Amino acid sequence: MCRSSISKASRTPKRSQQHAAAISEIDRELARRLYVARTQSSLTIAELADAIGVANATYQAIERGEERISSLDLARLAMTHALPIAWFFETLPGQSIFTR
Repeated sequence: MCRSSISKASRTPKRSQQHAAAISEIDRELARRLYVARTQSSLTIAELADAIGVANATYQAIERGEERISSLDLARLAMTHALPIAWFFETLPGQSIFTR
């Protein structure tokens, strides 16, 4: 295939792909903060998984950034850790996706 036949659209990432990258950056940072919260507390993975009603393996995947956490589950974990939910979002990278 010659280069001239490749459309400009195929060379430029789509908006959804750009947002997906920013979202996964946010997910990874939330996961890191969940790990920090757990290691600073005396709570186990089993206790935290139970707090949000998931299997231990699912919680571990969330904490590794392999699975997204729902806002409700994040709020439950904030309460379990006795942290304000804002702690998880302070200076969060990728916040540009929230502005137009």
